[in-house]
This record gives sequence, structure tokens and C-alpha cells, in this order.
Amino acid sequence: MEIVNPAQAAVCCVFDSDDCHGEYLNMDSQGTSIIYHADCVGRENCVGFARQASTMDIKYLTCSPSFTYPDQTNYMFMDYFCISGARVGTMSSANIQSSTDMIYLRGQDYTTSGIAVTSASCSVESDDCNVIISVYALDLRLANDSTGACTQELSLSGTVFDCSDDNNFKINEIFQSSNNYINVNLSSTVTNEGYFWIGFNS
Repeated sequence: MEIVNPAQAAVCCVFDSDDCHGEYLNMDSQGTSIIYHADCVGRENCVGFARQASTMDIKYLTCSPSFTYPDQTNYMFMDYFCISGARVGTMSSANIQSSTDMIYLRGQDYTTSGIAVTSASCSVESDDCNVIISVYALDLRLANDSTGACTQELSLSGTVFDCSDDNNFKINEIFQSSNNYINVNLSSTVTNEGYFWIGFNS
């Protein structure tokens, strides 16, 4: 997701390649920098989106030297891609097959209340015995309790991910299998908190 600053007032709120660009960062409240992601990721339509983008200093953005820009902007351009629902499952109901595309697994009630179970497990397997499976985190926001202790863990064939591994919606590879099979296990001491969405590719 990027926040951009229009190069010319006449084309305000229309994205142009000369606009300033960069990752959105709310300097007044850095904890809310992911609020637009949380409102939109995994949904057909963004929720709660009657809000204006918070003001951001352009010194945190990359700008063209050919133009003069205001010091701050509240114009946001969101770059996104769509994933077919047929390629996305939850641990309790996933039965997805694909020969070429990445497949995805996310927590139950991902777009509403968060992870709704205290434990779940499933497996991901490739028909080709000679491949490894790469796992990507699209969203990993596991829940802490009121004391700050992590209450949830996601395990991929024994490699454990907890709250310290949260990715703030920055998509990155988090695991590679040693063979064509991955066991996925979720454990939680709370319900209706925490979120995960991971992708598998071989």
C-alpha cells in the first residue's frame, strides 16, 4: 500500500507516475499505519472506509526532483490484487487443489472476529515428490493477552511462529519445506482474536 502526493494540484487525487510514493506510515500514531490493510485485506470491499487518509510528511516518501511538492499529503493510492476464493481455505474446511497457482490458508472468521478456535491442524502436500513448498505470510497478526504474553502459535512442520513474527502485512517468505509435505498446526488460548493468512507455492 502506498501513499502518494500529486505532482500537480490540477490532477489531485489521480495517480501519476511522477507522484511521491512510498509505504504508508502514520507518524502521529504508528500503530495505526496498518489500519487500511486491516480494513481491506481479504474482503470484497473495504469496511469502515469513509475515512480520509491521515496526513503524512512527504520527507518519508520518494519524490521526483522535477516538481515542487507540499510538505504534507493526505492523498492515498492503494495498489492491490485479487485472489480467487476457490484458492483460499481455512484449516477446518480447506480442500484446495491447484496445479499452477499459489493456494492460501487463513484463520477461521478472518474478515470478522479473528481466529475462532483454540486448536486446528491440516496438511499441505504436492503430488510431485521432488519439490519443496515455499510458505509466504500475507498477514500474520497473532494475539497477545493483557500482560503482553503471546496467546497463539502457528507451526509449520515443527517451525513455530508466534507474536514476535507478526509481519504488519509485508508479504514475505517465512518457511521452506524439506520435502513435498507440510503439517500446519494452530494453537491458541483465546478465541476471536489474532489473524493469519499464508500462501503455499511449489
